[in-house]
Amino acid sequence: MTDILYVKKGSAITLECPFHSVAIPVQWRGPTNLTVISDGNNIKETLQHFYRLTITGQYEIGEYNLQVMGFNAADQGLYRCNSMVNGFAVQKDFIVHLFKKPADIFIENATSEGILVVLEGNEATVACFVKSGMPKEEMILYQNRQKIITGGPGFIMYTFTPLRSDHLKNFTCTANNNFSSKIETTIQIFVKASPRVRIQGRKNVKVSEGTNYNLTCLVNSTTEKNNVTWVFNENKEIKRFDRFNNSVTILRISRIHRTNTGYYKCQVENDFGFGDDCVKVNVTYFHVQIKEKRMALKTSETIVINCSINPKEYDDWIVSWKHVWNGVFIRSFPSVVKNKTSTLELPHCDYKDTGEYICTLKTQDAEFYDTVFVSILGPPIAANKNMSSIHNRLIFSVNLYVNPPISKVIWMHESENKTKIMNLKAVNAVQMISNTSVTIESYGKYVSVLGIMVKLVLAYSNLDHGYLVCQVRNSFAPAEESFELMHLTQIFTKETNSSRQEIEGNDFKIDPTSNTIEMANPDESVSNDELENISDRSYEDVGSVNSSSVQMIDPTVIRDEQYYEPYNADTPTDVKVYEILSSKKDKTHDNCDEASSSPCSEDSDLYIIPIRDYLELEGDEMQGHTVKDIGRARYFDDFDGGIIFKSKGDSSREIKRRTF
Repeated sequence: MTDILYVKKGSAITLECPFHSVAIPVQWRGPTNLTVISDGNNIKETLQHFYRLTITGQYEIGEYNLQVMGFNAADQGLYRCNSMVNGFAVQKDFIVHLFKKPADIFIENATSEGILVVLEGNEATVACFVKSGMPKEEMILYQNRQKIITGGPGFIMYTFTPLRSDHLKNFTCTANNNFSSKIETTIQIFVKASPRVRIQGRKNVKVSEGTNYNLTCLVNSTTEKNNVTWVFNENKEIKRFDRFNNSVTILRISRIHRTNTGYYKCQVENDFGFGDDCVKVNVTYFHVQIKEKRMALKTSETIVINCSINPKEYDDWIVSWKHVWNGVFIRSFPSVVKNKTSTLELPHCDYKDTGEYICTLKTQDAEFYDTVFVSILGPPIAANKNMSSIHNRLIFSVNLYVNPPISKVIWMHESENKTKIMNLKAVNAVQMISNTSVTIESYGKYVSVLGIMVKLVLAYSNLDHGYLVCQVRNSFAPAEESFELMHLTQIFTKETNSSRQEIEGNDFKIDPTSNTIEMANPDESVSNDELENISDRSYEDVGSVNSSSVQMIDPTVIRDEQYYEPYNADTPTDVKVYEILSSKKDKTHDNCDEASSSPCSEDSDLYIIPIRDYLELEGDEMQGHTVKDIGRARYFDDFDGGIIFKSKGDSSREIKRRTF
């Protein structure tokens, strides 16, 4: 194996022979052509440079090393030590070079000032070259002091696509062969790019007539000089500027007039391209004006809205006010104009006064108007409530209009003149709050607005008496809605879930295996270890119909038979349909008896309404029957004392409906 060594000019180097021999001393040979230099410790005196050569080491153990002092170019070359070890000839070679520093480093195509010009979006190359030294150098290319590529010897190359953000970035190329300090060169990238132009602010602005208005144009350019021109409506040059470097150009319009309405364009040109931006200026001159666009007041305060009137060229005109909420006309008001101002004043406001107020100036030829939206802050307003069930789970929901938002919801149980706040976790209940659309009344008109739904999913329990109260609070006052809990035992039967299927709703999922109600938001999940098993049947809300006389058909259960509700309410009644999917088809309860081939079942023919109302079969033969195998049931809100008749074959029964 040959060792390659480097030595600085004029310095000394010692070559150590790895073989020690006493009987036959070591012989050294060297440049040129492996000339004999020494035998043992005797230097050959005929050599021109013998005075710079020395044999060092412990001769008594056969150690002979060659030292060369004042090393120069003539001393470079191959050196070898020869010896005999255990009767075998051995040798060790050394190649010695003078150290040479890399030199003349440069980056191709850079100017004498150290600038490399590239074109935005076009591929560019940074190529660095160096005159190699001894040993060969390692080369590194940096961009703003961050290493991007390593290479060498002799050259290194980096190809990239310049962006505007690369403009004036530095590239540094270094070369180093570890025997001296590195050499380097640095250049700066100049990116040729067309100017980028942006007019500050919105693209469509309104300016009041008679005011002073400024348009500010921001120019981002890589060149020193840019020609800036303002153009009005594409064809009229307003002003021309010469700007240097990145700059801001401002167009000032004094006492702007309605004739100044139009498009204003800022055009910028440099040596490499063109850029522009445009904005539309609308000069407004009002006939009707309400300064405020939105107002917020607290309940019981007085609404005061001032509408400035400027009829200008019109001689005959009238002014009126209109109250609209979510597109629904609520009411109108007369107007008296004093000092070109119409004032609408509404004392003791409440939520019904929320909405848009429109001030209208009507002339013989045209109408002009302006609007303001008034928001009234007050306590929550309950819109409606509902109670339903799904597999021994009671679902209570309250829809409310709230402004400001709610801060707290409390559920309470009232019984025997006592009120107790419910611990929802202790009774395996889950509360959900979501946005919904609610309908509220405002001065005899009904308006659909955004509200909230507060929902409680509660396992069937012994809460079968008294009232369940939902109290919703905000920063003003609480609102309450109550649910009568009487006779829940007769309404909801305890079913088992043989299939152990999951029951899933819009906001929750019931897992029969773990016996939990899992919310869409996992943080709201509540353990229900004490709940009853879940049935594999489900109720399905299939819609709402307004009718005072309804009929229902379920071909899977009753085929062509019908149920009639002969009671006609004074007002239309909402009808909701619930369906149990696994209803049986083979029930023949009308003609059954203990000895028949189709005996009566304990799970026989009683239809259930899973909300505030229920059906009761009258007649001795139907006493004690449960409420399973239900096909469909309907309920009628605010309906008292009605009779529903069920007919089947030759017999009939009376089904009485109770409300509680």
